[in-house]
Amino acid sequence: MAYQTFSPEDFFDPWESTITGWDSALENISRLHGWLSPERTLVWRGLSKASYSLHSSLYRAIRDRGNNTPEEDVLLKNEKRILHEARKHWRFDQMPALELLAHLQHYGAPTRLLDVSMSPLVALWFAVEHKRESNGAFKEDEDGRLFAFDVTDRDINLDSPWGGYALPWEKKPPGWQKESPYVWRPPSYHDRIPAQNSAFLISGVPLVSTGKNA
Repeated sequence: MAYQTFSPEDFFDPWESTITGWDSALENISRLHGWLSPERTLVWRGLSKASYSLHSSLYRAIRDRGNNTPEEDVLLKNEKRILHEARKHWRFDQMPALELLAHLQHYGAPTRLLDVSMSPLVALWFAVEHKRESNGAFKEDEDGRLFAFDVTDRDINLDSPWGGYALPWEKKPPGWQKESPYVWRPPSYHDRIPAQNSAFLISGVPLVSTGKNA
């Protein structure tokens, strides 16, 4: 199957708005909230480079290993292997799949979970954070990017099947690859979660057609 590819800058360009400073950031965030009804739920993600793509760490790991456009079944196969290894060798056998993936994400393992914040200001900090080289020197300053996601009525509760031992998306939930991602606000496993008002976006590899994510 042939795919048309875009750079992140080209892909997001039709919808982006330029932020030039603190007042501009607050104005843009307020304007976005003003466009939506008060009942809509937004979550936010900040990237330190505007040229970064909006892919999960698992997707990037598989892509960089040689599968340029990994399909949903490839992610699922790798997730099963990761869970098997963690449960077999790390004594996490009792933990539900989604909670185990959250722990693995915290310690740097590749997962499909995408870190977001319920707070636009936390996400904005990540977008403008001044990064350092391995020697401690500051990296050259670059434009970042702030994303807002509408996750209204896409909340995950750790009941069946989301809180089960098997991967909850093995039997694809409604809209898994064609609608907005699901959002999960995990318990405070680590201090970072409440400090950053953290949540995770979770979805399948998008099938862009006439569905709601087109």
